[in-house]
Amino acid sequence: MLNLITLLRSGRMLLLLLLLNSLGAFTHAAAASLLAPAAAPAASAASDAPPPVKVIAVPNIAAAAETVDALLRDIVAGLAPTAKVTTIGRELAAFGRDFDATEKETRLALGAIYSQEQLGGLDTRWLSLLARLGDWEKTLTSRAVLLEGNLTQLDALQQTWQATRGAARDSGAPEAVQERANAVLSEIKRVQGLVNAARDQILTLQAQASRFETRASEQRAQIKRATEAALEGLLLRDSVPIWSAGSSGGVQIERWQDVSSPLRANGDAIVQYLQSSQLRGIFLVLLAALFLVGLWRVRTQVRRRTEADPELAGSAWVFEHPGAITLLLMTIVSPWVLVYAPRQFNLLLLTLALPPTILILRRLIHRNLVAFLYALLLLHVMDQMREMFGAAVLWERLVLELQLAGTLLFLFWFLRPQRLARMPASVTGDADFKWSLHVARAAMLVFAAALAAEVLGYSQLGHFLNAGVLGALYSGVILYAALRAFVSLSTLALHTWPLRSLAMVRHYQPLLERRLHRAAHWLILGWWIWITLDAFAVRKPIFDSVLAILASKSAIGALHISLGDVLAFGGTIWAAFLLSRLVRFVLEEDVFPRIALARGIPYALSMVLHYVLLLTGFILAIVATGVDLDRFTILISAFGVGAGFGLQGLVNNFMSGLVLLFERPIKVGDAIETAQRSGEIKSIGIRASILRTWDGAEVVVPNASLISNEVVNWTLSDRQRRIEIPLGVAYGNDPEQVIALLVGVATAHPEVLDAPAPDAFFEGFGADGLNFRLRCWTGQYDRSSPIRSALCVAISKALAGAAIEMPFPQRDLHLRSMDGGMLKQLRSALHEEPPVPAPTPLPPSPPAAGASGAAG
Repeated sequence: MLNLITLLRSGRMLLLLLLLNSLGAFTHAAAASLLAPAAAPAASAASDAPPPVKVIAVPNIAAAAETVDALLRDIVAGLAPTAKVTTIGRELAAFGRDFDATEKETRLALGAIYSQEQLGGLDTRWLSLLARLGDWEKTLTSRAVLLEGNLTQLDALQQTWQATRGAARDSGAPEAVQERANAVLSEIKRVQGLVNAARDQILTLQAQASRFETRASEQRAQIKRATEAALEGLLLRDSVPIWSAGSSGGVQIERWQDVSSPLRANGDAIVQYLQSSQLRGIFLVLLAALFLVGLWRVRTQVRRRTEADPELAGSAWVFEHPGAITLLLMTIVSPWVLVYAPRQFNLLLLTLALPPTILILRRLIHRNLVAFLYALLLLHVMDQMREMFGAAVLWERLVLELQLAGTLLFLFWFLRPQRLARMPASVTGDADFKWSLHVARAAMLVFAAALAAEVLGYSQLGHFLNAGVLGALYSGVILYAALRAFVSLSTLALHTWPLRSLAMVRHYQPLLERRLHRAAHWLILGWWIWITLDAFAVRKPIFDSVLAILASKSAIGALHISLGDVLAFGGTIWAAFLLSRLVRFVLEEDVFPRIALARGIPYALSMVLHYVLLLTGFILAIVATGVDLDRFTILISAFGVGAGFGLQGLVNNFMSGLVLLFERPIKVGDAIETAQRSGEIKSIGIRASILRTWDGAEVVVPNASLISNEVVNWTLSDRQRRIEIPLGVAYGNDPEQVIALLVGVATAHPEVLDAPAPDAFFEGFGADGLNFRLRCWTGQYDRSSPIRSALCVAISKALAGAAIEMPFPQRDLHLRSMDGGMLKQLRSALHEEPPVPAPTPLPPSPPAAGASGAAG
């Protein structure tokens, strides 16, 4: 910390001195321009010359010397080689030995008949070496740039102090000042020598690394040409038929005895790779340890969960073999962590992965299928032992042919229809089992072709087919075991905390399981196809052909577009829709319910986010097609003009939809009533909204009509609704009793709100009885009709229980005068003979017939 403060102080002093010198130089130049104006053209002509060397004034030499001494000490302290540079210098010797060994093996491989896998393994080793060289070159380059900057700084200081020493000598400065300047120059030269030595060392290491990189690139180019030539010559006979191969047995016996050499080379390659990838290896081991500990800790919880829910027993098996699951996971993850690993190292990982794979699949498949797993493990061991003999050995050919013949016999026995018929229908009907049978039958055909090619002398073709089908089988079995483990883990994860605490998991757990398992199946299938195509060396040609087809452009006027552009556009739009659906699903299920928001705001936010994601996806889709954005801007402008004239209604409805979302006069779930219809709003879209009427019909209503026309919203601020029930009782009943009875009936109903409280009113005297009105509120607007019906039934029962009669219209007909014959006809029609009433005295008015009514 003290050194840092000293350096800052010295830096400020140096900056002050430079500023004073610059000011002195400016003053001197101004005076010279005043005294010699004729020299201005010459000075202008010399403006392209290098800037003059700055001279430190004599009074400032001592302070500047201290600053320079501190700077030089810092430079010298920084010359100590860093740990990375020291490691590079130490490891370059061992790297050179490894490099020479790999180069020698590559020359032998190029001069012999090597399989595609061995050439690919050598190419991977060269990639690993190049990766190490790349890391070293980055470190060395940054170090060289730093030293070069130090040299530039020292050169500038040397020029400054040389000029300062000359100026001090010319001005007759004291001898001590001149000696101080000489001492600074001597120290600068000494530090320059140290920096030059350090830079030369770094440049030497850089040159060595560069030479290694050039040689490695040349070796990779030769391997690539050899691989292409081998692929082109697969159908050419490269050795004699097996019955004529005994003539060259002496050389083959000699190579038979040299088995230990490739073993040592392979072991050295693995050890050197692990030494150079220590950090990656440590990370992989820590990841495995964490996963193993997690499985152990969760196993007890899963056992309790399985006892409570027996349906999970089929998925809990994964926690009974935590070591096997961990080893299988590390085998699958290692290619991404341990990049450019030697082929022998990958084969070692494959050997370690097969036993846990068998242990896992034994619990999941029928016992009649377990023999295939053990046969696959035995086949892998035999194949690795065979490769140790070298590809040109007669005994290796014989071993390969015996291996192929044995594999064919086993597959013929394993795939017998009589044997498969003894398996239960639950196994034979499974889709995975059917696909496995197809793969096994195809493998048997390829093994037969490999055996025929090997016997007839097409050794390269036989090795190629054998290695390709074995790689496909190994990867298929391991990936299938990983798939079953992932399916079980995901199922248990959806049944346990913390995923179980999510609302979307509780509500849609079966759907999420199906989607997740389907995605895992497709991912594993695609991964296996990728590996299989690569094993048969057809992935690159197929992908190159597909990319060429996708990249071929077609001209439509001035627009050049390709099939790849169309697929990129459609895929981006589809991905934007999927992302929008996923984000909205998560928000609506687990985010919005946990946040206190006003009604309608979650839907508005969800729709706005939906529009933003779709717009972003559309822009990215345009960019993905490679269309010039300037043309796209012109297109948008033209679209805007067209929208202003020809699409006024669409734009009006779109803007009205935005108003509905942000202003929220109408929200999803509101009960509205327009001039034509009434119902509930189900959705608010870009152009129109969906109104579901009370009859069950769904009506598409343009957004503009909901904004411009009058709309009755029953649930804008709340979801309460008032219920009114008018009724009358007969004359002679107590009005206060009736009011109390009505209020009591309304209060007793559970769906009637206490606030506002129910109330009843005596509205007046009617023609037939006393008129009353009951008013009450409910918080469920959609239940108003059933609640009204229930209240009416309860009121009828309450009135009957209180002996309160409901009024009904009554009329008395008084006959003032009637013809006798008509009176007889009326009596005969009524089938009765009532007594003739006494004649009513007539009023003094003239005789007339009339009727008057009185309420009864």
